[in-house]
Amino acid sequence: MAVWLIRAGKDGEHESKFQTDGKAYVAWSQLAIDLASLPDRQSFTARFQELYPERGVRTVRNWSSQIWPFVSEMSIGDILITPLKRQAGIMVGTVTGNYHF
Repeated sequence: MAVWLIRAGKDGEHESKFQTDGKAYVAWSQLAIDLASLPDRQSFTARFQELYPERGVRTVRNWSSQIWPFVSEMSIGDILITPLKRQAGIMVGTVTGNYHF
């Protein structure tokens, strides 16, 4: 079992959706691709660089490190911790299913 820190948007804009739906999402603008369709993290990073050509390689590598675990590393039973930005507190959840687009 692993513990993952995830965010609900830069300013907490997805907190209510996480709470209402009882799910954690990858809510990244312009990222309308099924991560599972990419064979490995290098392919994902390359695709992400295509989506954000104005961003540096290090920035894209950092972003892909934040997103790729949703499809490749998180497992059923892992714990998710989401610090809240719009109110004091945290959300705690458990991974109950595999990634899906």
